Amino acid sequence: MALIKRVVHIDVRKLISFGKGSYIVSMPKGWVEKNNLKKGDLISVSDDGFELVLSANQQEKKQDSKETSIEAKGKSLGILKSEIVSSYLNGYDTITILLESGSKEVPRIKEIMRNLSGLEIMEQTSTRITAKNLINVNEISIANMIRRMDVITRAMMEDCILCCRGQCNYDSIVNRDTDVNRLFFLGYRVIKNAMKNPRIAKSLGLDAWQLHNDSHIILRLEKIADRQKRIARYVCTS
Repeated sequence: MALIKRVVHIDVRKLISFGKGSYIVSMPKGWVEKNNLKKGDLISVSDDGFELVLSANQQEKKQDSKETSIEAKGKSLGILKSEIVSSYLNGYDTITILLESGSKEVPRIKEIMRNLSGLEIMEQTSTRITAKNLINVNEISIANMIRRMDVITRAMMEDCILCCRGQCNYDSIVNRDTDVNRLFFLGYRVIKNAMKNPRIAKSLGLDAWQLHNDSHIILRLEKIADRQKRIARYVCTS
């Protein structure tokens, strides 16, 4: 999984005098459009003595739910999984899989969806499966998620040591790896959305650098957990 990267650009603006006691600074067009602002909208100004921080007003307009459809016909299960996970990570709230009638891959497709935190199957027919995300990203604690991933990964490492001593419980390690993957995908989704939407980042109490660092941490934890599963599999099959 590629790391989330963000480059911070410093934009220099000229201070313009307006009347006898007011000054004006123009806003970057990209920032205005990204925050869905228009003429007359309110902007919050925070003064800490050294710098001014401008932020869009907290009364955020309700965003439209993102929906996508994925055609399953002629695709392998691996490709379908990649497309479903990609849609989830890119913030789609409703994901519909268009099936061939009588498809034998339905149980596996449902399993893929169930392994994505917050994604619940709401409708199923012979030709489609529709799942919706029920988690509000503004209510997610990245710090708690990292702690949970850390605890599970440490337990997997202890189980791997037992495997090397001939006391392996491989199924337990596989199940824990699935739990870590679920947390990783959810964390990645939240961080990616927060990096694209400053309002989400502010609601989480995180800045761009913290989000960037957290993305590295959850990726490393996911990689460590995956290595434990591979070690256990190698020991159990040798």
